[in-house]
Amino acid sequence: MNSQQVGSMVPLLLFIALVAGCVWLTRRSARQRAVQGEPLYGTKGWLGFFLVTAFVLSPLMSIGTQFRTFADVEARTPAVLELAGYVPYKAFCWCLLLGVIVWKVWMANRLRTRYEPESVAHAKLFLVLSPFVIYLGDVGAGWAFLSVNATGEEMGRTIRGFVSSFLWYLYFTKSERVKNTYFGAKQSPSSEPFEPGRPRVRNLKGLEQRREP
Repeated sequence: MNSQQVGSMVPLLLFIALVAGCVWLTRRSARQRAVQGEPLYGTKGWLGFFLVTAFVLSPLMSIGTQFRTFADVEARTPAVLELAGYVPYKAFCWCLLLGVIVWKVWMANRLRTRYEPESVAHAKLFLVLSPFVIYLGDVGAGWAFLSVNATGEEMGRTIRGFVSSFLWYLYFTKSERVKNTYFGAKQSPSSEPFEPGRPRVRNLKGLEQRREP
């Protein structure tokens, strides 16, 4: 194995280490909560990992993969730059990717700020539709702009996207934390979602005493 092959494995190893660290922290936190008798609640654990992924990791990885894909195609087949439909195809792919990223960030921010069932419904809708939007949009753009049948291209990445969405969909369906947080469980003042423009009342009794004459 040469140095180039080793270098190509570094991102995968880092991702595996990150997932392993998250699993360890989640289990450790769950054990501590079980000892203390606290219910799973709030945007921590795997739900917190999902939010970090949606806000930071997934957009950066998607943009980096898109850059690398176009750079590889243009380096391997320079003649593609002379095709009349290549620039519109490339622009459409970037617009499609940025649109999905904006949708994902909006969905994640709703999960972070609004603890209600509709937030989970929006997350599930995104997980169901986004893989199809990306795949069908790419295939349709290839056919429309380049007259190319791209149904078999990048199947590994496509399958990973569908599998990832399916696993997260199961998480939002089965997770005790999700049920406690978004479906009517009582929340403590420290775990209230942040809503812009609405101040938090931390000591209601003290406030009422101040209003008394």
